[in-house]
Amino acid sequence: LWSWWSHFFFNHAATPLRFNQGFLGLFFPRVGATSSKLGEGARICGTRQPLSTEAYWHFRCSPLSTLPRCALLALALLSLASLGRAFSPFAGKSSPFLAVSASSPPLSAPNPRKLSARSSDTALRTNMGGGGAPEGVRAMLRRADCFCFDVDSTLIQVEGIDELAGSVKKHEEVSAITKQAMEGHASFFSTLQSRLDIIRPSRQLIEEFSRAPLPLTPGAVQLVATLHARGAQVFLISGGFRQMVEPVATALSVPLDNVYANNLRFEPDGAYKDFDPQSYTACDGGKRLAINHIRSLLATPDAVIVMVGDGATDLDSRDSQDGRGGADLVCGFGGVVVRESVRKGADWFVTDLCQLEEAIRNPN
Repeated sequence: LWSWWSHFFFNHAATPLRFNQGFLGLFFPRVGATSSKLGEGARICGTRQPLSTEAYWHFRCSPLSTLPRCALLALALLSLASLGRAFSPFAGKSSPFLAVSASSPPLSAPNPRKLSARSSDTALRTNMGGGGAPEGVRAMLRRADCFCFDVDSTLIQVEGIDELAGSVKKHEEVSAITKQAMEGHASFFSTLQSRLDIIRPSRQLIEEFSRAPLPLTPGAVQLVATLHARGAQVFLISGGFRQMVEPVATALSVPLDNVYANNLRFEPDGAYKDFDPQSYTACDGGKRLAINHIRSLLATPDAVIVMVGDGATDLDSRDSQDGRGGADLVCGFGGVVVRESVRKGADWFVTDLCQLEEAIRNPN
């Protein structure tokens, strides 16, 4: 093939016209035969032999001639593809047209291992608030590698931002907005911004407020201790503020690196400036984004993640098998406040953290 190619190239490329004739004749014998002058002789594998018209056509149209031409066409196409990759401006890089925003949740296919436990959404969500966990929930709890907790009205018995507002005599105004956000009646980002604009907490106010520990929910310490003893990882994902959540994490022996919360920013003189909009939980659907990030950090790619919380933002973090990712199981909590949408929508709803701790200790 190489000998044939080299002779074709050097013998037919003497002029553009003759190159075109030769190239067309290579893949379209009738065109090449018609446009070439048979009287000047055909070059076959490097030899010049005068051919009659019948002999020329016999060579051009025989299978032994057609097969090498097809092989050469395939070789030429492969060579062009290789050169295209080698000299592409995106060589060694991912195409910018296929780039996915870092803030976007990674796409994921439904995991058969998890779907087997979620055999029936109806069966999974027979939550009564006071009964034992349905079998589907127990199956997920047996497999769970990671537990993520909301903080306000879940691990602690108050809404931290409402208590902060109370210190500047704005409790009633702020708590009304908090209720709208937690029940899913308003955008979380806009309500967070509205509440902070009302409170405008200074650095000094945050530091003083954080010195007084917020009351832990009964059973929280024992629940987290049971999870640690089992080898499960525990994360806190809160729409509250890191400066106020970190003391809760310390009280529960949760590493501060496992805390995902909003971060307040201050002016040089300590006055309130704003909050970091890049925090996962600053935006709507932020808890789902945080869980997807946590999943990427876990050693097991198909890890089962459980989310526990009282609000609509916790319910929204569940993986709905639409490729956006999220938690595999959402356990609603109503021990501080019962939100009807969460009670109806959660995979399992409890009013006491001891119920969850018991189900984890005795999954059978």
